[in-house]
Amino acid sequence: MNDNPARHWSRYVKLASFAVIIIGVPLLFIPLDNYYQPRSLGQAWNFGHVVLFACATIMLSSRWRWLRARSFELQVAILALLSLLVGYGIELVQLHTGGDYSLQDVCLDISGACLAAAVYPGGRRPWMKYSPLFLRLAVIAYLLFRAYPLALDLVDEYRARAQFPVLADFTSSLQLDRFGGGAGLKITAGGMQVSFGTTKYSGFSLKYFPRDWRGYAHVRIELNNPGPDEIDLTCRIHDELHNQSYDDRFNRRFAIQPGAQAIMISLAEVENSPRTRKMDLGRIGGLGCFTVSRAIPAQLVISSIALSRH
Repeated sequence: MNDNPARHWSRYVKLASFAVIIIGVPLLFIPLDNYYQPRSLGQAWNFGHVVLFACATIMLSSRWRWLRARSFELQVAILALLSLLVGYGIELVQLHTGGDYSLQDVCLDISGACLAAAVYPGGRRPWMKYSPLFLRLAVIAYLLFRAYPLALDLVDEYRARAQFPVLADFTSSLQLDRFGGGAGLKITAGGMQVSFGTTKYSGFSLKYFPRDWRGYAHVRIELNNPGPDEIDLTCRIHDELHNQSYDDRFNRRFAIQPGAQAIMISLAEVENSPRTRKMDLGRIGGLGCFTVSRAIPAQLVISSIALSRH
């Protein structure tokens, strides 16, 4: 009986790689609608390209004797070229099946193949020229680099759930990633500074947050207008069923006077804002605030956005 641990390890790696390929290949052609999904899901979905192509490289290297007999440099070059061609082909197919074309995904595909070539033995013989420890440390460093944005998203998503019903208090710069929109955003001592421009619509939107607002009475936005002039600020709220029509969401304009103040938005009013239905407060899609065609730029500092029961 042969109880070579290396052989057993190689067998388990190949079985795991085969399972990843069987599961992962169909997922490549399923469009990910992550508009209302956690940021971390999109990051993990992209990172899956690295894992899938690494597993494909392991299977290919274990079966293709000609490839194993080549020099390490030639193996990497061949695998990178194959990954480029296959990855580019996958993106073209995705473009015609409702997915998005992404050169970043192709780069991740190539990275996965090269990483697997660097650490999986596969019958190679060049280790006298290259340090296994150095290569493996380099691979680990790269994987940590690629996983870092995913880790940050997971940390902030955990904090957002723990802070709820506070939607943002700007005590961490990570909270900026919860927001989008065309206005300039940055964290200051007083909160999130929003710089509104002179375009037709300039503002920010809260995109990533706990979406079940049932049981709460108001949205409270605490802010400060540091300038001398009044700012007309429009706030909108929509749910995941929103059809992009003006009549299918909540819209209200607020006159923001100089100094510190708070905006109170009734969720009962929000629920009844759509003309032909009730808004689903259990599936809120987004909250945004914006200015319209300002003659000059303006700034506001948002100190907190929170739900309240009263």
